[in-house]
Parts: sequence; structure tokens; C-alpha cells
Amino acid sequence: MTGRIILIGMPAGGKTTIGAALSRALSVPLYDADALTEQTVGCSIPEIFAAEGEAAFRALEALCTETETPCVIATGGGAVLTEQNRELLRRSGTVFWLDRTVDNIMSTDYAAGRPLLAGGEAALRAMYAVRCPLYAACAHYRVPDGTVDQMKDFILRLWRDTP
Repeated sequence: MTGRIILIGMPAGGKTTIGAALSRALSVPLYDADALTEQTVGCSIPEIFAAEGEAAFRALEALCTETETPCVIATGGGAVLTEQNRELLRRSGTVFWLDRTVDNIMSTDYAAGRPLLAGGEAALRAMYAVRCPLYAACAHYRVPDGTVDQMKDFILRLWRDTP
């Protein structure tokens, strides 16, 4: 496997939380695409969407995977929307799809800071239906839904046991 673990999945799917747990367990840095994009631009994701639109946000987001150092990368939920990004993700590291159920995502504060989820449950379910095949096409491994520790341990087992 490469030195980079890349986490993909739905918005509010736990990528940052599980990424932080993996980062600690492996003693490597965590690069959170959303946080890095906000730092680079100097404003929040909702502000980027309002001022520049989704396409501009996606272009900024893709830049976050272009690192050569061993690390964990927590992508934005829409990082898989273009074929170019899916190919970039797959060649940049080992891609793990955190496949959380819509019901579990809805049990969190899923819409906070996520402009595309302002439509509530219906928006989340519609997004899930569109993105699931894209996540599946991009991922090297699918991580079944579970607790943070269960999902982290699943990834670590695969990471350590696969040549």
C-alpha cells in the first residue's frame, strides 16, 4: 500500500473524526480537505459556495490530495464527483470509502456548514443515491458502518495486513 490513506464518503460521514483517530494511531499527519480549503481561501465553505460556486470549491478541494508524504487525507464528500478527481484519488493513495447509512448520518448535526445539505433529509437521501456508485468506483476498500473505533480498526487491519 502507499503511504497515504484517503477517506471518502458522504458529508458528515465521519471522515475527519476517523481520520484523526487514524492519524493518531499511525503517527502521521491528518490533512482535512475542507479545513485546508478554508485556510487557503480565508473563508468558510458556505462563503466559498456563495461567492465562487461549487465548481470553484471542487477545484480547490482537489489540490489537497496532492501530497507525497505519508498521511491521512479526509476528503470532502463531493471529491468523487468528477472522473478526473476519482483517478487522482486512486493514484494518490489507498482509498477507503466510509459507507455510513443515511440514518446514522442524520443522527449527527449533518447539515452544519454543508451548503448542499440545506434541503434536509430529502437532499441527503438524493445525494446518497447519486454518490454511492461514485464512491464504490473510486474506493480500493469499502468500510462498513460502525462506531469510530470499529471503522478505524477495520482500516488499520487492512492497512497493516495488505502488502
